[in-house]
Amino acid sequence: MLTEVGQLFLIEAQQIIHQWDKSIERFQLATKGIQEKIIIAMTPLMVETILPYVIYQFINENPSIEISILVEDSAKIEDLINSDKAHIGISLLPTRYRHWHQELLVESPLEMVIPLDAFDDISNLHFIYTPSSNYLGGFIT
Repeated sequence: MLTEVGQLFLIEAQQIIHQWDKSIERFQLATKGIQEKIIIAMTPLMVETILPYVIYQFINENPSIEISILVEDSAKIEDLINSDKAHIGISLLPTRYRHWHQELLVESPLEMVIPLDAFDDISNLHFIYTPSSNYLGGFIT
């Protein structure tokens, strides 16, 4: 248990360590020719689909900026930005904050993919898709 003075010193010491770590990181980035680091929070789906193209394009246009990716659920991305753990968020959900800038990156139709003849063990439904009619029908077997 720390005294009141000890608690004050602990807070100061933690701030000094944090600043020291930030200074070391900036020094290491500078030795690599990197001027800035950006942390992007993204959903797993975005990491697998949009990330490779966007990051490749960004890195080619901005070689002096290092990119770090945090993979998180859409619902948690705003909290990461609010707590300064990420600078940018790429999410499937719209923002709750009116003063934040939001931009649509990709428009994509929703597609359902199933085998041409599928059986669902949980619901005991057998699905049949006939490409000529574009009809997806289900019946109990």
